[in-house]
Amino acid sequence: VPAMVTDVLAGDDPASVGAYAFHQANRFIIQNLIRKLKLTPEAVPVNIDRFGNTSMSSIPLLMTTDLSARLTSQPTRMVAAGFGVGLSWGAALLDLQPLKVAETIAA
Repeated sequence: VPAMVTDVLAGDDPASVGAYAFHQANRFIIQNLIRKLKLTPEAVPVNIDRFGNTSMSSIPLLMTTDLSARLTSQPTRMVAAGFGVGLSWGAALLDLQPLKVAETIAA
């Protein structure tokens, strides 16, 4: 995953990215990514403690919870990186204008 994130940045400074939205598999993996990529914890929101591993919805859930205020109020450069079952993975570097973000509905 670190190599995939480095590739998607294509030489851009990692500090130019306002947020890194990683799949919320578990806290150990996320902390390892922060360490290996030399990111600040502030740039990598974590909600695994509140929601657990929500599988393929973890990045959209992160966007509607922890990143919502930023995404609705200002342009945001964000890396989204998912990884999981069957050695599947993917990443994108997104330059987002302020978005309309749906409110998260709690059951």
